[in-house]
Amino acid sequence: MKKFISKRLDTQSKTLFKNSSWVFFANIFGVILTFLRAIVIARGLGAELFGIYTVIVAFITTVMEVLNLNLATAIIRFGAKFKAENRPDKLVALIKISVLATLGIAVASVTVISILTFTTYDTFIKAPGLSWFSITYTFAASALLFNQISRGVLRLYFKFKVNSVIQMIMDVIELSLITSALFIWPKELHYFLIAILFSRFINGAIPAIAAFRELLPELREHTKAKISIISAQFKEIRVFVITNSFSRTIQSLINNGDVLLIGILASSPTQAAYYAVGKKLAFSILTLTDPLSNSIFPQLCKLHAEKQFKSIRMMLLKLTAMAAIPATIFMLVAIFFNQWIIKTAFGEEYLEAGTTFYLLTGASLIYAMFFWIQPLLQAIDLVYLRLKVSIIGFITGLTTAYFLIPKYGSDGMAFTMILMNVIMPGFFIYYALKKLDSDEHKMGTANIPDTENSLNH
Repeated sequence: MKKFISKRLDTQSKTLFKNSSWVFFANIFGVILTFLRAIVIARGLGAELFGIYTVIVAFITTVMEVLNLNLATAIIRFGAKFKAENRPDKLVALIKISVLATLGIAVASVTVISILTFTTYDTFIKAPGLSWFSITYTFAASALLFNQISRGVLRLYFKFKVNSVIQMIMDVIELSLITSALFIWPKELHYFLIAILFSRFINGAIPAIAAFRELLPELREHTKAKISIISAQFKEIRVFVITNSFSRTIQSLINNGDVLLIGILASSPTQAAYYAVGKKLAFSILTLTDPLSNSIFPQLCKLHAEKQFKSIRMMLLKLTAMAAIPATIFMLVAIFFNQWIIKTAFGEEYLEAGTTFYLLTGASLIYAMFFWIQPLLQAIDLVYLRLKVSIIGFITGLTTAYFLIPKYGSDGMAFTMILMNVIMPGFFIYYALKKLDSDEHKMGTANIPDTENSLNH
């Protein structure tokens, strides 16, 4: 089987799978624990309390994503150039700017969510007395923002093993804390929320310390580098960060705002619980493609810089064909066995999530097959296109959800996700391939000698 797959992979795909092996293992490990955690929480809290918790976290996550600049992508994008120039001092300067910007984002997040909690709490969260959790959770989530920087630098240096080991340790700690809280105090939301807060704070501290120790030998000699040494790149970095951030914000609103919309438009928080259960099951297929998505961005940046356009197209074609196989199998299982899976895993209380589950599976398999789209757009400088198409998809989804959720609940939101996952990838793929063809044509034109001048010479 290994030889069969190997013969059908091009060189770049083999490199990608090699880089992704540790991330893939960590994701498999993580998805098992995440699935167990979802079962423990869903059964331990019950549908109503689980729905309330889901909406609160979605509210905080959505607001924070609006403010998040996604600086890890910029570190990889420009850090790759600085490494190619053998200028690690510039990379350190970029990291320093990112840390300062992240500190500003953290302060802004706590401020905005605190204001929204006290002014619009009843609109988003249909459970009195939990404003303390909303604000405290924001502090914990703000600390996690700094981990984006360390993970970005680790990926830049292809230290996927360190990233993966840290993540597995964090998954074990989080599951242990949550399981203990719900075992001792079943269906007690407050004790459960305290356990969540402890796990978030630990998740923020340990990875940061581990990443610092791993990266210090690489960058020790340049820790005193001044930010001003990359002043010439400030404009380019700023434009990339802002455009990419807006695009990511829209995408995050689509990915995380779905639960929030259900919390606002649906008649009961149990609909949010049904949606969360269905989404957790449906998007577990991304375990197979998330490692590739994380690893492929640095590789695409390198290939595009080296003008290896044919290698990019060949790799993407073969990866899409391979991703289609497990995605299709997963879809068939979801259609024919959705009720049995829901009942076995989460109990009869969540049987109404069956339709939501297989509808979301359709959305997730489209996303899984074209996992390379977002990294490709960033690598070939189409972040502005990503922003425009994401806005179109967001408006379409918001309009559709507004009419479908009040009548169909979680099923209405699931259908909306399918619609967006058809419209947006279609635009992205068309324009990305068009850009690659254009870049290849320009390269060919540049390599054609000037015949007239050659003859005169």
